[in-house]
Amino acid sequence: MKIEDLFNRVLVFAAHPDDEIIGCGATIARLSKAGKAVYVVTYTYGATAARSKEEQDKMKQKREKETAATDKILGIRERVILDKPSQGVTNDRGTYQETIRLIRYYRPDLILTHSKDTHKDHNAIKGIVPGAAYQAAEEIMEKQLGKRWHTPNVWLFEIITGFDEYSFCVDITDTFDQKVTAMKAQVSQQRTDFLSSLMQRITGRALMRGADIGVKYAEAFKKIDTYPTPW
Repeated sequence: MKIEDLFNRVLVFAAHPDDEIIGCGATIARLSKAGKAVYVVTYTYGATAARSKEEQDKMKQKREKETAATDKILGIRERVILDKPSQGVTNDRGTYQETIRLIRYYRPDLILTHSKDTHKDHNAIKGIVPGAAYQAAEEIMEKQLGKRWHTPNVWLFEIITGFDEYSFCVDITDTFDQKVTAMKAQVSQQRTDFLSSLMQRITGRALMRGADIGVKYAEAFKKIDTYPTPW
């Protein structure tokens, strides 16, 4: 069974503007190529290096241009940027409820988001999204956050820390080049050798996951069971 035969609406939650590329960019491209609707929620602009309000505003403008390029390259239908402070995403009531609202608004049948990682923001979102997906299906706060919606599948992707065990690998051989092109469009990340080392990590991991399933390139995902699977 192919992934595009299983899902029609996909919602990706990512901390920073390039995280969805690193974790699942080629899977996004594959689904979009098949005519599926893929939406991305980005929590921060990732402007940590800015030393002043002026620099921060310039960085936001750069990241907005880069995300627009990414959306075009990968076929992302729509993106929401919540403008939380980088390294300051917290699992507070407001952020949690906003995540529920977005799930109910986009009504996905698959959610993709962060796994446990070394980055503070990544871990915060890993702590928010599965619970928000669970509560989005409950009859709570429908007037404030929208009509309830059950998303049966929540999958985690890899960013920095790789999986020891995972549930699925998606063949991305035909769309890996789009992932690379989208990553190279993140020109604001071209400080020292950061981007080149990141590209090495992306390529090496895709080759390794591809070898796991007998293809050239793949992306790995771990399924979170927000609800029991009926048999």
